[in-house]
Amino acid sequence: MVAIAHFWTHPTKSHCSRSGLLDQIRSRWLEVIAAAIEVVEHCPSACETACIDCLHTFRNAHYHRHLNRHEAAKKLDKWGSMLKFNYEIPSGLPVVDHTDEQPVNDKESILQDMLIRAGFPNPIAQHPIDLGRPLGTTTPDFFYEDPSERSEGICIYLDGMSRHLHGDPERQQRDRIIREELRNIGFEVFEIPVGNLDDRLAMASHFFRIARVLLGKAKATEIRDRPEWFE
Repeated sequence: MVAIAHFWTHPTKSHCSRSGLLDQIRSRWLEVIAAAIEVVEHCPSACETACIDCLHTFRNAHYHRHLNRHEAAKKLDKWGSMLKFNYEIPSGLPVVDHTDEQPVNDKESILQDMLIRAGFPNPIAQHPIDLGRPLGTTTPDFFYEDPSERSEGICIYLDGMSRHLHGDPERQQRDRIIREELRNIGFEVFEIPVGNLDDRLAMASHFFRIARVLLGKAKATEIRDRPEWFE
């Protein structure tokens, strides 16, 4: 919260816009506001402006002379608790052309090879889909255009490749929200646990469901009942 209070009083110095925490801050903004108010209005030392018990830290030492918890409290009261969009944050990284993306790891390559052996078309790897604010962009591991045009497309996610990402409850919740939104706006979404890549029956079941949408019931049944493609 100290960093957030510092951001409010010195927005030009903040690196928050380039931080991976930005989405989390935005989604929990009311909690951020409540915690910040607690910091600036109830300093344990009841200091005049700011001290080590409220706003001062080693990292913001260069700005200690500018920090004032009472001014911060006035600003918080004036601004309220609602976020307002002002402008897009420019990308800090080069724009990448995703039209010829390839699988990014061995597990994705295994899944792609398996899809092709089973008779699926070669999928589009790492296909970004912009869901707009506040969800941003999601990138299915593989994507197919729907030849029947009944859906917006077919998204395949290979889940569980990183314990750091997929074991995090907040990341899991965000993934669920994003994929539910994809379904709501007309995409077909399929999730394959990475551990299933070694399970013939599990993969036959996954491929049957995908093929029902992409290739039709007859081909889907053949893929499920004759899994010679599984090696």
